[in-house]
Amino acid sequence: MFEMKQLFKEFLDFYRNQLLIGFFKKRGKSLVIPHVVFAIERLLEQYAEKKTIRILDMGCGEGHLLRVIDQIGKISGFSDKLELYGFDFDRDMLEAAAETNQVNIKLIEIDLRHDTLTQYYDFFDIVVEVNTFHEVFSSYVGEDNTDYPETKIRFAKERINTLIGEVSKMLKQEGTFILYDGLAPVEKTLRKPISFQIINPILEHYFEKMISEFSLWPIKCKKAKNTITMAYYDFCWFISTFKYLNTKLWPFESGQIYQYCSETDFARAFHEAGLMRESVMYISNDLGLWKNNVKLELGQNLDFPMKSILVVGSKKYIPSKYDYFSSQK
Repeated sequence: MFEMKQLFKEFLDFYRNQLLIGFFKKRGKSLVIPHVVFAIERLLEQYAEKKTIRILDMGCGEGHLLRVIDQIGKISGFSDKLELYGFDFDRDMLEAAAETNQVNIKLIEIDLRHDTLTQYYDFFDIVVEVNTFHEVFSSYVGEDNTDYPETKIRFAKERINTLIGEVSKMLKQEGTFILYDGLAPVEKTLRKPISFQIINPILEHYFEKMISEFSLWPIKCKKAKNTITMAYYDFCWFISTFKYLNTKLWPFESGQIYQYCSETDFARAFHEAGLMRESVMYISNDLGLWKNNVKLELGQNLDFPMKSILVVGSKKYIPSKYDYFSSQK
């Protein structure tokens, strides 16, 4: 009997660890996990009387992130404190999450563009947003614009500001917001031209197909021998998206802007929402891929962009046992 229990325990540990490893293979987005765990542990340290920690994944899809958090909770011993929630507007995704997850997740069909969130004000301890807001942003920009839609871009940024304000209202006073999404360059660089060469013949073959199928606005470029010149905002879309060519995600990614707000835009949004930015991390986890396929012309002031940003914000700073100068004993 003891051997069977031990074997079962080893199997569970293997299963849980494989799940964690699988998520961490996703490189950039896996960086949110340590921040979620730190936020949970900090709440447990400072609010020992707290019976429940409510965690929301905005745009949960099939619930992979919440499932990983649940498994970490089981391994770390705090799973009985966790109450997990997932928002998504895609009913098929939510149904798939309900079918495949053996984790108790409260799955809620919500469209972040239209639905009210007032019933969740002052409700969550931790809110996580991973690669969801750029989809909301892209929907506001809309398809088939005749040129780069500056007015719609400004409107979409204001909608993201409003949404971050709603996140702040959903957080309890000691709550934490963790955002991981695309990072746009500063606005003054967006209209500058950038010149480059495609050094991978496969990508060169698909370049015309790629730019012709981008559906939000027409991409304009000039070709001189082997050199391509285009506006930096178009280059940023091209460079961050070409890896999806000939994948099942291409029809979706060809209508999305991943890099949508600059660091200044996010700083403003967090400030206006009453959220202190505790940490900011810039991520370019595809830089090697980009350099292996595209060569920038020398003598330009522009470079490959930072791809993503991870921001942790809170209404008030909560110390932890790792804070040397904390006033908490």
